[in-house]
Amino acid sequence: MSDEKNNPAPGFDTLAVRAGALQSNFQEHSEALFLTSSFTYKNAAEAARKFANEEPGFLYSRFTNPTVTMFQDRLAALEGAEACTATATGMAAIASTVLGLLKQGDHIVASRSVFGTVVPLFNQICKRFGIDTTWVDPTNLDAWRIEQVLLTAADKGVTDTEYMEPLDTFSATSPDAIDDLPF
Repeated sequence: MSDEKNNPAPGFDTLAVRAGALQSNFQEHSEALFLTSSFTYKNAAEAARKFANEEPGFLYSRFTNPTVTMFQDRLAALEGAEACTATATGMAAIASTVLGLLKQGDHIVASRSVFGTVVPLFNQICKRFGIDTTWVDPTNLDAWRIEQVLLTAADKGVTDTEYMEPLDTFSATSPDAIDDLPF
């Protein structure tokens, strides 16, 4: 008998409950929540290595902790992803993604119907890094297509990112043709 028959890959339901689980020395059935802000070390040398990123380990819960690591590992397993990064807020996720992937000279085409603080993020903070934004009507598929053509014709190059929220938080605007967008 093959290993696949004896030990099949865990399914979605099993991953949702068990993926990323870490057990303590207490051998609990479900993972513990780590409600600590900091961690102890065997000695100052170990702490120094961990804070210098020379040795893996937990430093301070604002960076990460076992509870967050389990969540990230579980979500990555459910999505079939290599890794996952959890953030404390949606804006932190948007900012870290945009500022982590884009560079000076890049361009965003964004829906006008977004969470309010996305506007200053794109118009002010990204602008300071040389990332321009063009705002378009989220319900007008032609506006998205025309913007692509105009940017290319204006020799701005291609659009590096298109940003749209499938359902706007405040106005509940949802583009009918989201599946037909050119990205």
